[in-house]
Formats: sequence, structure tokens, C-alpha cells
Amino acid sequence: MPAPRIEVIQIYTTGILNSAVDFELILDIDTATTATITIEDPSERDEVTNVNMTKTQNGIYSYTWQSTETDEEGTFTVTFKIGDGTNTTELEKNFEMRRPNDTTD
Repeated sequence: MPAPRIEVIQIYTTGILNSAVDFELILDIDTATTATITIEDPSERDEVTNVNMTKTQNGIYSYTWQSTETDEEGTFTVTFKIGDGTNTTELEKNFEMRRPNDTTD
């Protein structure tokens, strides 16, 4: 069986520190047995490490991370790991977080 393919459906974020960031994945298989998420800040420190995502229905997983006002602003990296009991697939994506009063693009 080939490794599961991951498609990031949404990373819902206001891009503002001290707000919730919602992640949703959809998979091309329904048989995933593990789905974890790691979020790394711009200084390469883990905010969360290999935390289990919630299976909302077959092939769809979600996770909500609450950023804080003391988190670093800049580009964060999220790593998704999906396993089917035999193979594991990883996918990395980036997203930006800013302070509430930062209006620069």
C-alpha cells in the first residue's frame, strides 16, 4: 500500500497572536491510524510536538492551537504526520503570525 497522500484543506488564522489557529486536513485514504501535528515558531522552538489531531470524519482531521500574546511573531512551520499502520507521510506548511497592532503586510 502506498503512503497516504495529504492535502491541507485550510489553515484558518487571523494571523494575529493571542488568537486561535484552526488546521484541517483531508486525506485520500480513510484508513489513517495516526494524525499528528507539530507547530514550530520562527526561532525553531516547538509550540506543540506530535500532538494527536481529532478525526472529525473518515479522512478528515482537525486541530486548534491557541497562540498567546507572548509568542514570537513571524513565520511558523506546521508539520503534519499521517500514518496508516504501515507507512507515514509528512507535510510541512508555513503560516504568518503578527502582533495585534502590526498592520504591515
